[in-house]
Amino acid sequence: MQTRSYTIPSATTPGCSYRVTVHADGVLSCDCPDATERRRQCTHQRQALVLLTTADRTAALAWANESAALRAGWDAIVRGAA
Repeated sequence: MQTRSYTIPSATTPGCSYRVTVHADGVLSCDCPDATERRRQCTHQRQALVLLTTADRTAALAWANESAALRAGWDAIVRGAA
């Protein structure tokens, strides 16, 4: 997994947002006060996990669809040559 960063809006302060980083080793960090001062998992980190899961699911589905299309194309070529 690559390091990814997400900008998550604050639920309590309009116009404020925080950066959540999902590091390659799976460790999460956020620059909000809950994460930096209180050293606990914050709501922004949990929201980033949902986004990461969605992004990974989308990538997996795109790969599966592409693979199926390539496989169907190859099968058509092989049937035509036989």
